[in-house]
Amino acid sequence: MSDHDPLRTLLLELALAVGMIVCLVGAMFIHTGSMPPLVVVESKSMIHDEGGEIGSIDAGDLILVHNQPADTIVTFAEATDPNHPSYGYEQHGMEGDVIIYSKNGEGGTPIIHRAIMRVVAEQTVAPDRTATSPCPTDATYDELRIAEDGLPGDCILTWSVP
Repeated sequence: MSDHDPLRTLLLELALAVGMIVCLVGAMFIHTGSMPPLVVVESKSMIHDEGGEIGSIDAGDLILVHNQPADTIVTFAEATDPNHPSYGYEQHGMEGDVIIYSKNGEGGTPIIHRAIMRVVAEQTVAPDRTATSPCPTDATYDELRIAEDGLPGDCILTWSVP
């Protein structure tokens, strides 16, 4: 005869499952340096031919997101320039790194795309911090860039390619 308590068994199994999930997510966070450390690709924008190819990123793929400094990212333009030190560098079947970013610095579904070229914000204006739309209609709001008033959030009017 077994005199185990089914409620105790259930609680132990739940604790074990939660502990395993915490260990797995924690290990991925330590490895990648980002949270969430794993994202699911929702669209087919990274597939360049109908049959797919090795190195392409398909809808439904799980991607580990590594947090790395922006100056270490190799763009497509750099990897295809024979005079650049990163010439020939490839990730996921093509030249250049694949990055994940927020569209126009806004929240929502992040975008995964190959880094094509570096751009530098040139002409900026401080946002109207009391308005519902803080930037002029022809500007892009960057929530991370420090504005001329010293606060995070800036309106970028023009960009240049170095």
